[in-house]
Amino acid sequence: MCRRFLVLLAAAFAVPAAQAQTVPDSVDVPAEAAPRPVPRPRPVARPRTAPSRVAGTGAHRLSGPRIGLTLLSPANIREINETFGECTGYDPNTGECRRSTVISPGAPVVTQFGWQFERPLAETESGLTIVSEVLFLVGGLERGLALPSGSLVVGVRTPGGLELGLGPNLSATGAGYAVTAGFANPLFRLVPGGAVASAARVQKFRPLIEQVAEATDEDPDVLEGMVYLE
Repeated sequence: MCRRFLVLLAAAFAVPAAQAQTVPDSVDVPAEAAPRPVPRPRPVARPRTAPSRVAGTGAHRLSGPRIGLTLLSPANIREINETFGECTGYDPNTGECRRSTVISPGAPVVTQFGWQFERPLAETESGLTIVSEVLFLVGGLERGLALPSGSLVVGVRTPGGLELGLGPNLSATGAGYAVTAGFANPLFRLVPGGAVASAARVQKFRPLIEQVAEATDEDPDVLEGMVYLE
């Protein structure tokens, strides 16, 4: 019986070994049937709408409305008071009219509202832009005055929007020069084509805006302003 057990044990180990020998180590597959590597899809660049630029310079044109403050010189204040001040009496010695003070030397600042026409002249690789500007402004409205002025300014604008310029100025009080400083907010600085072109694009949506305003009982002008900002 012991001999029979050993024979059975040897047969049990021999069967898997024989089966293992019948399995080939590798299988020859024809080259036509071999799987080919699947190429990875290349990313497709999406077109981007860049802000409009002036041909030949690559710089943005930022013509549009302007608001600001003007610091008046003592000579400007004297001329404005003599021109727009009311006659309150006469000097007994000279007989000259004594005029009221319209602008005090202690507060030589007036507001300005107007329009700027701008043309970029050159732009550096760092984004610094040289521009020429023509400004037409009306100042002193908060004081009951209307002081028109015009300036021709040449200046620079940094990539961050800071503007500095210098040029001749002609106003109701005479000729002089103007030193300008300002900041172009990115909301308006990166608007394609400037404020006027953006307003024209938004105007095309006016019929749709009025339909939405009628359905929602909202002011269409307010909705149009929201579309402009967006």
